[in-house]
Amino acid sequence: MIIEKLLFRRRLDRQMTAMTLARVIVLIICGLPFICISLYQLNVNNNVNNYMELAIVSLLLSITASLMHTNFVINFYVFLMVLSRFRRQAKNVLIKKP
Repeated sequence: MIIEKLLFRRRLDRQMTAMTLARVIVLIICGLPFICISLYQLNVNNNVNNYMELAIVSLLLSITASLMHTNFVINFYVFLMVLSRFRRQAKNVLIKKP
């Protein structure tokens, strides 16, 4: 009985570790471009008459900001791919048997 509880607890810990690792990887992938473009924008001279460069930087900043915001939406799909328990619960919720 105690060994079964320990094994179950270890399996849950493993799933929690996989979920956290996947979440960190997605955060880095979605956040790093935004950080790079923001740092580049801080270093660009805003007084320059090169409007094309400023427009391109603004466009890239908007695109990477959108990517950063999709980071919060992606959680469901990351958890669905990584966690078997989450998949079972999602299946039970989405497919209700009468």
